[in-house]
Amino acid sequence: MFPTRLLRSLRYCLVLAVITATGYVIVAHLSRPYIQQRSQHKVSEEQTIAENNVLTSDTLYWPKPPTALVIGNKLWTGLPITEAKETTYSLDNPKTSYHVGDFVNVTIVARDKDGQPKIHGGDYFQVRVQSPDGDSAAAGQVIDHDNGKYTAQFRLFWAGEVKFNIRLVHPSEGCYLLNYMWEVCPLRLTFTSTFMGNNGSSETTECNVFLDEDVDQCDYSDQSSGVSWACVKPKTLPCSSRVDHKVDYDLSHHLNKLCFFLPSEQRHMISSLVTYDEEKGGTFKKTIKGRPGSINVNSTYVPIKVSLRRPPCESGIPTPSAPTTGFWHQDVWTSTVCKNRHFPRREHYFKCLEVRISTTLAI
Repeated sequence: MFPTRLLRSLRYCLVLAVITATGYVIVAHLSRPYIQQRSQHKVSEEQTIAENNVLTSDTLYWPKPPTALVIGNKLWTGLPITEAKETTYSLDNPKTSYHVGDFVNVTIVARDKDGQPKIHGGDYFQVRVQSPDGDSAAAGQVIDHDNGKYTAQFRLFWAGEVKFNIRLVHPSEGCYLLNYMWEVCPLRLTFTSTFMGNNGSSETTECNVFLDEDVDQCDYSDQSSGVSWACVKPKTLPCSSRVDHKVDYDLSHHLNKLCFFLPSEQRHMISSLVTYDEEKGGTFKKTIKGRPGSINVNSTYVPIKVSLRRPPCESGIPTPSAPTTGFWHQDVWTSTVCKNRHFPRREHYFKCLEVRISTTLAI
């Protein structure tokens, strides 16, 4: 009934069975935004498309953890995986006083469960500064030095106590496992639709964002919105007879088992690396500790919103190079890229939307 995913999964299963028979799983390269400082190459209009593609691939590079290259059954639990409880941060060049508008750097040192420093990069951190009550916050930028150390850069946008909030979202090994799962099974959920004929006959087929090209299919994609969707074409019913849509969790679970031909111990390790469990724990989205936990920021004579030199918010604004594109202060968002409007009350921005919609319809 569902030959597309079954055949694809069986092909993957056959390859993985050969690999795991030797006790190893090869984890492929992870293509995620590369955040380490590196020299930028200027691309002239005369350079070839191939050179541009090489440059694009280079900017999408993510540091490679050597422990993720070969994962054997016996070595699986012994990997020096980055541990949030042992990973720490410290403030660079502490000062006696800080002021609104200052930039601060924090150094993160990644360590494994034994407290040993990691010697490679690739860990995924989320960093921000915030007020104790949480109504003010700003994201920071992480620079991966590819040696187990990271620099988190922040700008101070408001006066008062500013706390550091640094979380380990995925260790580098978890990032590679996520990429491995994506390459083996890019479609983790399987959807089905029922087609109903006038005489009461029905057929159920597989649907997803893409299907194998050699399968006859009903294309329901919307080119105007860029949404891609297709279903395997029923044998006897037209594409217009589709009457429902649902997720087939049983089939999805079955196909994922075929894709990830791994022992239960490895499955448990994957779960701990890429998911969060309140009871069982794991490494996903864990807050790390460091000193100081917060700093006190003094106000300046000129408010930060005034001192920021920003053009009006409109299309074509260049990509910012600052650590963050804006900040929340007392639950109000201020852009550091352009001058955005603030609406004190809900009815104010509703009125703005009404004006915008009526203007657009008039055009």
